Amino acid sequence: MDEKEKQLALLRAEIQKHQLKVQEQLLKTQEKANESLAKIHQSILDTQKIAEQLVNQQQETKKQSSHLRLVPNQSVNEK
Repeated sequence: MDEKEKQLALLRAEIQKHQLKVQEQLLKTQEKANESLAKIHQSILDTQKIAEQLVNQQQETKKQSSHLRLVPNQSVNEK
């Protein structure tokens, strides 16, 4: 193996080493992104649940208010 072949082999080894490092960084970044997406998804689910509760509460309030009857106000002097 002459000097050029040795240099090429060293360069290839360095490139492979660098590629592995980059792949590891990409995997870490992907894991962090997946964690963030999971948190965002959970927040969306929580928000939907709260929205459903508010809608149900509003419907219940409307039901209760429709059952209320208005009674004319009688003053004490009229008795």
